[in-house]
Amino acid sequence: MSAFDGYFHAPVAAARAYLFSRLFLVLVALDAWTLMIGHAGRYGVDGFNVAHFAWLDAILPPPTAATYVGVLLATGLLALALALGGTRRVALAGLFLLYTISWAMSMLASYPH
Repeated sequence: MSAFDGYFHAPVAAARAYLFSRLFLVLVALDAWTLMIGHAGRYGVDGFNVAHFAWLDAILPPPTAATYVGVLLATGLLALALALGGTRRVALAGLFLLYTISWAMSMLASYPH
């Protein structure tokens, strides 16, 4: 067995994957609460919005600061609940959807104006 195969195909303790998944979910919650909520004041000013995808403007209402904060609070709470409790595929899919919507609903957080 080569050193490459030994490194990438060696047995791994289950605790590593378990702890990594829990830590990752906590970091998702902290990212939503501490980094992303700070951009909420840019949303909903004069009805201006530029979504990441043009078709999102057709199906979603223009975001406001309150809806953006609400989506991020729900994202963080769900991520923290999954980190502290059990992970279910439906809940993980919901977390993926909420986090993706919070990112894709507007590009206003990307620009410093």
